[in-house]
Amino acid sequence: MIEIKWFLSDLEATATAGAKLSKILEPGCIIMMEGDLGSGKTTLCKNICASLGVPINLVTSPTYTMVNMYSCDSGVIHHLDLYRLENRNELEDFDLEELIALEGITLVEWPKLLRPLIENHGVLNIQINYVSEGSRELTMSSHDSFYKRLLN
Repeated sequence: MIEIKWFLSDLEATATAGAKLSKILEPGCIIMMEGDLGSGKTTLCKNICASLGVPINLVTSPTYTMVNMYSCDSGVIHHLDLYRLENRNELEDFDLEELIALEGITLVEWPKLLRPLIENHGVLNIQINYVSEGSRELTMSSHDSFYKRLLN
């Protein structure tokens, strides 16, 4: 497993991390983001999308729609927010292709219930933790050799 940690001193550093992360993403990438409410998952998603050519004002948290789809320079981005789901049965209303952008990039906030459904797909896990007021620690990890190559 590969694991990389970035210290994010403020909101601007989170935006920079999103831009930096976007540079290593390729079609087929699945990013699963976890962290407390307000830890910066959506901010990270907004800046990944913006760096890939999506106007940042169009990127919103899909808390109620569960999936937002954006066209970008490298194809399509599926942005999921599964916070409101209480059990995996609620995902049965969706085809996996509606959730995962197989020819694009998938960003998942609150991925716990989706994990078992995509265990055959390689994922990049991101954990965002509070360090102090305004600062965060972002930990990226993966068992997939694809991400090991991208992160090195």
